[in-house]
Amino acid sequence: MKQWYKAYAFKLEPMPASHGSEEGEKLVLNWTNRLGDKAYFPDYVSFFSHELSRLGRVGVLNKYFVELIPALWTAAFHCLIHTGFALFANHDESLSRGLAYFSSSFRILDPNIDSIQVDNVVEADIWTVLGDICLEDEVWKVVSKTRGFQNRLHFLAQHDSLLQSLTSHFARIKAGFAKIGSTQELTQILGQSTFKLFFSCGSNDFFLLHAITAFHALKPILLYLKEERDRRLALLHFTFALLATYIVRDRPTIDASRQPVSLFSSPPTPTHIQEQWAYIMEKAIRYEDEHVIKLVYVAKWNFDQEELQEMDDDQAKLLYLATAKETIDKVQNDGCGWRF
Repeated sequence: MKQWYKAYAFKLEPMPASHGSEEGEKLVLNWTNRLGDKAYFPDYVSFFSHELSRLGRVGVLNKYFVELIPALWTAAFHCLIHTGFALFANHDESLSRGLAYFSSSFRILDPNIDSIQVDNVVEADIWTVLGDICLEDEVWKVVSKTRGFQNRLHFLAQHDSLLQSLTSHFARIKAGFAKIGSTQELTQILGQSTFKLFFSCGSNDFFLLHAITAFHALKPILLYLKEERDRRLALLHFTFALLATYIVRDRPTIDASRQPVSLFSSPPTPTHIQEQWAYIMEKAIRYEDEHVIKLVYVAKWNFDQEELQEMDDDQAKLLYLATAKETIDKVQNDGCGWRF
């Protein structure tokens, strides 16, 4: 851990000074005044640090995070990842920085998700919609001309015709989600879907990796939100962002027939599974590439949750193990092996 911290800390830059107490007071009066202005990151850090001490995590997340939900995709999901992992770490200083990152980078992908009507929409599951999007080369190929994950998302957000096409696809999923009663069930479905998508595309897609870690980061935040409506809204916005991520990743072919068990010479026994996890974690913790470490951590966390809850979904547990195993096998210590 010390070696990894020393190497990673070398890449960091000192946080710049804030704009002073007068600007800080303006944020207190209207905290949305500087949304999307990266120069005000330190001011937002101070603001959220004060609000956390005043309102606590529950108060802050229900007052402020719910307003940031339309921007879950901001900064290629990294604001969400920072915020959620701060809660996992039980670290309020990191939480204030995550919310500040969100606020100073704020950008809405599609402000109309809440108002999409689905009464006369033919419902479809995520895999049907992704399959349809995969075939629409003429619609989406223009997005690929922009370089970089975040830049492509920004390009998508700026073009109404593309957003309209994406919204039409999303409406079909939203219609299906409307029949799922609890956000807990919806969370389970989306969590497995991010892994299944990543695995079906080879377990080394750098863009799709972020959907896994971002959704994992969303889970602890959902636990703090009091209103079912806010939890469901966050899940809907994430789903929209997931479709957008698949598009900007050039819509890779999804091998839906690919099964996790195919990575093993025979169906693994409980002892074999324990040995595999021991090998994977021992190897991952020595990686310089933090993305591999996060992927293995999230896969093992989900596997353990299935075990703790005594769930009988052996395929889901095997999916988490197989994904971690294949990523470790394909991606090297320095990050070589990711597909961009």
